[in-house]
Amino acid sequence: MMDPLGELRRVESDPAYRALFLARLEAEVARRRAEREEFTLGAIEAADRMRELCRPRRARGEAVAVPLGAVLWIGCVAFAAARGWGV
Repeated sequence: MMDPLGELRRVESDPAYRALFLARLEAEVARRRAEREEFTLGAIEAADRMRELCRPRRARGEAVAVPLGAVLWIGCVAFAAARGWGV
């Protein structure tokens, strides 16, 4: 059976392992921060595109209506694209 606190004890007692652990931790935190920022920027871009698509346009003096289903579909596609889900 593995000791659940074994790694914590090793981090506390072994300076070389502590340095390695902290370096890995910092790298993971930085990776997650970059991923979150990339997603946030993608979501902002998708929202801007959606606003542009939903903005009423005039054609020959008449407003063009955008069906709600189209707006929802565009939102789903934009969200998937922002997440990088191959859309």
